[in-house]
Amino acid sequence: MALDDRTPTILDRYGPRIATPSEWERSMGFPAGYTAVPHRGKTMADGPRYKVLGNSMDVRVMRWIGERIAAVDAMSLEQRDAA
Repeated sequence: MALDDRTPTILDRYGPRIATPSEWERSMGFPAGYTAVPHRGKTMADGPRYKVLGNSMDVRVMRWIGERIAAVDAMSLEQRDAA
């Protein structure tokens, strides 16, 4: 995997390294091992796990967006027009 500005990296005492899928899961608000699902009798390889995580959105961000949508839905029509 080539390093570029989209590659999740971690800086440790030896220098930058690519984050593991579990580290990436935790940073996005998922539990560690969330994408480690069985595929053809084995745990899914890291490559597809990175792809799944790259196509997902951070849990905390999605929660915030949902709360904002719920707040707007709870507003009366007059409050919406004034805003």
